Amino acid sequence: KLNNQFATGITLPVLRVGRTEDNGDTGLITLAKAGLAEDLAAKGVLLGMTAADFLAPSQQQSTFAGILAARGEHKLMFDERIWGRDAAGPKAVFEALSDFDKTIALPFFRETQQAQVAKANQAALRARAKNLKFKP
Repeated sequence: KLNNQFATGITLPVLRVGRTEDNGDTGLITLAKAGLAEDLAAKGVLLGMTAADFLAPSQQQSTFAGILAARGEHKLMFDERIWGRDAAGPKAVFEALSDFDKTIALPFFRETQQAQVAKANQAALRARAKNLKFKP
C-alpha cells in the first residue's frame, strides 16, 4: 500500500509534503500514525529531519512529535538516526513538548545531549593529542 501511495519512493523530501489523500497530512504524519516511524529511522529515511519537521502542524493540528508522544515513542524523538550530530534540533523539540511529555522524554533527551557533548569532547581531544609531547 505504501509503495502505491509513495510511487516516487519514500524519501524525506517526499514525506515532508502535504498529501490531499490524507486530508493534508504530510507523509511523515501519515506514517507516524501508522506506527512506521521507527522503521523509517532504522532505514535512514528520517536522517536530516529538523525541528520544523517534528513541529509543523497538519490541517488537523497534528504534529509528528505529537503523534510520537501519543504513541509513547518519546525515545524516537531524540534518536541519533534522525538527528545525526544536530544538538539544537532535539532541544527545540523537547522545549515544545507538554510538561507531561517532557517528564517522559527527559531521559532520552539527556542521552542525546550527552552523546553530542561526548562527541565534541572526543574530537577536541583528538585534535589536541597531535600536539602532545610525552616525556621519555
